[in-house]
Amino acid sequence: MAGFLSQDLCAKSIIIHFEHKQAKYKLNRCVVKLKMLRYRRMDAVNTAIATTATTTTTTLPLHITIPADPISPRVYAGLMAYIQKTMDCRDNPVIFAELRNESLEAFRVALNNINAKATRPISLEEALSIRHAAILTKSAQCERRFDAGITAISKMYESGHDIVSLSNIYRCPPVMLLEKILAVKKVLLTEFTDHSILNDRDSKSLADAALYDDNNYTNKKKRRTEAAENEEKFVNWMRSTGARFKTQEDLVEEQTEEFGGPVATPDILFMEAVSINGVSVKWVEFKDYTGVPDGVLYKSNIRQVKKYTDKWGAGAIVYRQSFVSDTMFPRNITLEWNY
Repeated sequence: MAGFLSQDLCAKSIIIHFEHKQAKYKLNRCVVKLKMLRYRRMDAVNTAIATTATTTTTTLPLHITIPADPISPRVYAGLMAYIQKTMDCRDNPVIFAELRNESLEAFRVALNNINAKATRPISLEEALSIRHAAILTKSAQCERRFDAGITAISKMYESGHDIVSLSNIYRCPPVMLLEKILAVKKVLLTEFTDHSILNDRDSKSLADAALYDDNNYTNKKKRRTEAAENEEKFVNWMRSTGARFKTQEDLVEEQTEEFGGPVATPDILFMEAVSINGVSVKWVEFKDYTGVPDGVLYKSNIRQVKKYTDKWGAGAIVYRQSFVSDTMFPRNITLEWNY
């Protein structure tokens, strides 16, 4: 009896051992299948990534050509020497004025002499734009210089000196100088303030200052209007090439919603691969003046370009009235457009 019981227990032990091995074998097979399934999924993902990468790298960018004929640095230096000489002349009553009639003709004659041996002459429009940039730089220098001494100049104005003569004495644009003088009297004078708050003398001084200041309020408004119109023409021309992009208005709207205000808003931000003159660019900034390699406008351009480059990579800055050939921005290209 004990023998039969021992054999029965042994048989049951063998069966249990066999079933355990069978279950373990099935479990191992399930693990293997799961691993194979995971590997297959990983292969599918990697294939998709590789396919996407291949598609991205093989997608040909939209090629756009914008011819450029920049100004020679030598010719620019000659023009700047003449402009600086006129600004340093104590007997010149139109240092900062918009050039008209005789003064414009004298400027044209000087420009012709500068262009005499140039293979690429500077146009009158480009030269006037360069002169305006020089006036803006001079204004910035004056503003820093007179912050400490404006009280003494204000006393001269109150004692009877007219604003134009003070402008010539201190080599400072008259409208900006009048703003500083009136600020001493706690009168805020800007392009957008109500000028009816001025007394008779200050009102006359503003009118006189405007005649002798190329950057007067009327001209500022005119330049802004023209710049907006020319920028719109450029954007429309770029759209005609078939390029897909966001405009400055689109970016302002998006960033205002996301950040509460605009952060970085080039005039054009491409939504696809674009190449201009063989160089891959992501954004374009349009400027309605002549690009020069120095002064306050150039410094402003550098800050703006750096902000866009840090955020999106290489781009292009486009000047409507051409540019001096050494007006350069690291990693980016400089162009002209005047269609």
